[in-house]
Amino acid sequence: MFWLLLNKLLLIIVFAGSSLQAQIQTLDVSPLNTEIKFSIKHLGVLNVNGGFDEFSGIISRESEKLLAVECTVKVGSINTADDDRDETLRSQPYFDVESYPEIRFESVDINQEEQLISGLLTIKGHQNKVDLQYEFVENLSELIMKTTIDREDFKLHFGSMNALIGDKVKIEIRVRL
Repeated sequence: MFWLLLNKLLLIIVFAGSSLQAQIQTLDVSPLNTEIKFSIKHLGVLNVNGGFDEFSGIISRESEKLLAVECTVKVGSINTADDDRDETLRSQPYFDVESYPEIRFESVDINQEEQLISGLLTIKGHQNKVDLQYEFVENLSELIMKTTIDREDFKLHFGSMNALIGDKVKIEIRVRL
């Protein structure tokens, strides 16, 4: 009888310990712990680098297993380190911040084996499926997500400057966990 009780107690301790390790974490995405950066070609040879200063979202994970990613970016917070260019990008025909103040991403599927987040990205009212490669680095203390989008997929036409600006936009998001 004693051994039976001891075995039950040990099983309870083992299962309780394993359930504590498998807790789901929901983490805030904010400018305090996250960088959202982009890069696009200008004149075919120069890279214009920038980012966004205002955004919010959540990441849900269970250890190394990513469960969900959601993010909303305030387009008016675009920052390319050039105030005149930033003001131009906020206007029509560029991002048209007055009509479309936010960019939104929401994951719909996460392939753990391929470390691939598939989700819906909405820019200027146009929504498309986008895949982001991801990896955890620094002993699970940082999550890096990368993708390249075609601005034409989101109808980002830039008027008379359109031919001078590249079609591909590289995006990198770094979240300290």
